[in-house]
Amino acid sequence: MKKAMIIFLVAIFAILPFRAGLCRSKPEAFNEGFKLYQQGQDASQYGMYEAAIAYFKKSLRINRKLQVLRGVSANLNELGMAYDSLGLYDKSLASYEEALRIDRKLNNPGDIAIGLTNAAGVCESLGQYDRALKYYNEVLEIRRKLDVPQD
Repeated sequence: MKKAMIIFLVAIFAILPFRAGLCRSKPEAFNEGFKLYQQGQDASQYGMYEAAIAYFKKSLRINRKLQVLRGVSANLNELGMAYDSLGLYDKSLASYEEALRIDRKLNNPGDIAIGLTNAAGVCESLGQYDRALKYYNEVLEIRRKLDVPQD
């Protein structure tokens, strides 16, 4: 009986933090996701890419749960950059391409062009020059439509 009670108490204390996290309000969860995103950016800025990845993944989880597509896309792009910096090109490209699918769904040409540029750079690193050229040509088309001369 005593052993069963101890197991029960351990289980309750192990579950409580997770349950408490589920009870957060949407604004609190959103703010936590944004704070994690900023911490990831700070870590990335100082070359602490593994730490940055951990922050971005946590923020990504929150944004997915809240269905904040711009937040999901932003975290995926940041993950792509961190993976790229670590030479993890397959993971980087997968992150960029998932973000790009979301940006296309949101129909934001500026973000689409940035995502295409990021993906093209990784394709170059992987030696996939035809694929990179396809992405760059699409970027050029978008930039011409946006009529921003410096782009």
